[in-house]
Amino acid sequence: AMVRRLAESHVTVLVLGETGTGKERVARAMHVLGPRASGRFVAVNCSAIPAELLESELFGHARGAFTGAGRERAGLFEEASGGTLFLDEIGDMPLALQAKLTRVLEERAVRRLGESRERPVDVRIVAATHRDLAAMVEEGTFREDLWYRMNVAALRLPALRERPEDIEPLALHFLEEHERRSGKLHLHGFAEEALDVLRQHDWPGNIRQLRAAVDRACVVATGDRIRRADLPPELTASDPFPSSRTLQSLTWAGVLEAGRDDVARRYLAALLRAHRGRVTEAAAQAGVERESFYRLCRKHGVHPAAYRR
Repeated sequence: AMVRRLAESHVTVLVLGETGTGKERVARAMHVLGPRASGRFVAVNCSAIPAELLESELFGHARGAFTGAGRERAGLFEEASGGTLFLDEIGDMPLALQAKLTRVLEERAVRRLGESRERPVDVRIVAATHRDLAAMVEEGTFREDLWYRMNVAALRLPALRERPEDIEPLALHFLEEHERRSGKLHLHGFAEEALDVLRQHDWPGNIRQLRAAVDRACVVATGDRIRRADLPPELTASDPFPSSRTLQSLTWAGVLEAGRDDVARRYLAALLRAHRGRVTEAAAQAGVERESFYRLCRKHGVHPAAYRR
C-alpha cells in the first residue's frame, strides 16, 4: 500500500534496507505503478562505478571533455528524462559528486562535463542504500543538504529474518517463476523438511539469497517436490536443529544439545551480521581469539563471507 501511494506521487523516495532486500524491485514497482510508467527506468549502482567515471555517467560529457571523450554523450539524467532514475547505493557516492547531485535536484538541470550551459531534465529520483545515512551525516561523510532532499519520503524494507512468515510464499513464488522460465512444469512445491530449513535460516543475503537457493534447488531436484537434499549445502550445513517432524524422536538430553547448537549458530550469525562479516571485531565482542571464532563458525556451519557487504 505504501509503495503504491509513493508511486502515485512525484517526490524523491529513499529506499532503505540491507543488501538483497529487494530495493531495486521496489523502485521498479514504483515506476510501473506511477504516472511515469511510459518513460524509461534507468538504474545505476553508485558503488560499482569508479568515482572518476560516475560523474560523466550521470551528467554526460562534451566531446574532448577528457582524454578518450571522442564524442559527446548524454548522461543518465538525460536518458531518464520523463521517467525514473534509480540511484542504488547512494551512500557510496563521493562527497564532491554529492554536491553536484544536490544542485541538480535543486535546479532540475544538468551540466555536461566540458560544457557551460545547463540542460533541463524532468526525472523522478528513487535512491537506495544499505548504509545509515543519518550516522554518515553526523560523521561528515554524507552531505546534510542532500540527506534532507533524499529523505522526503523514506521507505524501509525489513530484512527477511524479520518477516519469517514471508519465506514460504516467496519461495513458492520463486519456484513458479523458475518453472515458467525453464518451461519444465514438473515441480509442485516443497517437502515439509525443506520448508523447515528455509524457515530456520537467517538469510544474511535476504530475498536475493532465497531466490538463488530456490533456483539451485529447482535445477537439481529430481522428484515432483523440492526436498532438503536439493537445497544448497550452506543452508543444510547451518541447520543443525532438528525439523519439527523429528523433534519427538529425541531424548531430553538430545533436545538440549540440539538447542544449544541452534543458539550458538544464531549467536555467531548475529555477531557477524552486526559487524558485517568482520571476524576480528566479532571475535572481540564474543571474547574469544580470532582463530577460535573461526573454529566455532566451522563447527556450527556459519560462513563469515556470507555476511560481508
